[in-house]
Amino acid sequence: MRRPLAEVLRSQTAMIQRLGATGARLERPAMIAALEAHLRQVTAWLERQPHIQVCWVDYHRVLEDPRGEAERIQGILEVPLDIEAMAQQVEPSLYRQRERPLA
Repeated sequence: MRRPLAEVLRSQTAMIQRLGATGARLERPAMIAALEAHLRQVTAWLERQPHIQVCWVDYHRVLEDPRGEAERIQGILEVPLDIEAMAQQVEPSLYRQRERPLA
């Protein structure tokens, strides 16, 4: 699942605050840079693994077209899936830490 890191960080910050906990002691730009670097490392590692296939799913596309994304995933996996059940699991009202509005 790919989602803009600024949204991920805002979401994690809100969750940590709701729990009454404290997060990492890094400024937002430093945290995003660290997460970006880690994602680059993981992506590069995955690309070198001949036995691993990755199906990247874009967070906003799932929110905007859950059925279409479920169909795309089914096509990649080449197995029968309950597309309607998959699409029904998407709850756009839970998208609170927005970087951009849904289409």
